[in-house]
Amino acid sequence: MSAGQDLLLFILFMVVLGIAWFVTGGPSHASSHTGWFLTSSNVSVPIIPGPSQSGTSATSGGTKAPAPQAIYAQSNAPTADPEAGITIDEANAGSADPREEYVIVQMPQDLPHPLTISGWYFENSDGIKATLGNAADIPLLGEANSPTPITAPAGSAIIAVTGRSPNGTSFRINECTGYFAKYQNFIPELPIECPSASTELSRAGSSLSDACSDFADSVSACSPVTDMGAVPRECQNFAAGLSYNGCVSAHQREPGFYEKEWRVYLNRDQELWKNRHDTIRLFDERGKLVAQTSY
Repeated sequence: MSAGQDLLLFILFMVVLGIAWFVTGGPSHASSHTGWFLTSSNVSVPIIPGPSQSGTSATSGGTKAPAPQAIYAQSNAPTADPEAGITIDEANAGSADPREEYVIVQMPQDLPHPLTISGWYFENSDGIKATLGNAADIPLLGEANSPTPITAPAGSAIIAVTGRSPNGTSFRINECTGYFAKYQNFIPELPIECPSASTELSRAGSSLSDACSDFADSVSACSPVTDMGAVPRECQNFAAGLSYNGCVSAHQREPGFYEKEWRVYLNRDQELWKNRHDTIRLFDERGKLVAQTSY
């Protein structure tokens, strides 16, 4: 077929196509306003739901679908500071004698759990520091003590004395420590709350004589027997147990043996707090300010 015939056929095809277009609607047909790509409104397009204010998401049909779950769980609310509520009483901070100079750290009654305070430190207004060390849980007389970290429960008191301990160690008060006052001078004074000699006699049994009962009635609380010659012979073994170590041996496993009080000595030979005005600050082992007071 020649080139002229090809051109004639093409023209004829275009004429036929034009007639068909005109017959089917021509320029008013909807396809005249679309491009090369199909965009029919009857085709469903998926809608990705998003969170709504009610906690659900709407679909294209108006129904509610569950909102997507959060990827991360909500963080816990911050817990209360366990050191909150700790206070300092300046007590005898104005004394010029380090043996008599002391302050009192008071733990709150609602403390959620005991706090280990060994390693905490005081600081005065001049920036001089003094650290709270360990203490003997049960101080011993005539034996080497092994101090351990102080763990203070709710409602406890730590009496921090600037000077050195009269018995050589910091210690926790117990039912028997009143005996110490018979040997050394403690400031503030130790509580005299030892079991009485009559109480100890009743623990020994009823086999002892009336003379022993009379002897026990004559012994004041927390008083060791120093003159065994004045003790009836049948009572001497009993009397020998009226001492600090004997008291500890008899009572240390009983409820209420330990008191909520510590005597902690800062082992300084000079006063820490000024006589008239000073600021007492207490920091924990991380350097966080726990409590302060001024006088």
